[in-house]
Amino acid sequence: MFSAAMSSISSSLNSVSTAFCNDFYKRFNQQVADKRLLRIARIVTVFTGLIGMLLALWMANSNIKSLWDEFYRYLGLFTGGLG
Repeated sequence: MFSAAMSSISSSLNSVSTAFCNDFYKRFNQQVADKRLLRIARIVTVFTGLIGMLLALWMANSNIKSLWDEFYRYLGLFTGGLG
């Protein structure tokens, strides 16, 4: 089970860094070298992982009764305009 969770988290982190590099960074810096783009992707992966870990620790130590309700609360903050 640990391996499956680790694989899913790894895929998500790599997807975030790839989307950032290709959709945002490369758009403003078209002449970026592949080696530099790889380095930036690695930095974004580490940064995203640290943010996720801090959010998980915060949620584990706060008085959250239902994680599902908390998820919808924050989802409503960011996607309320779509409704």
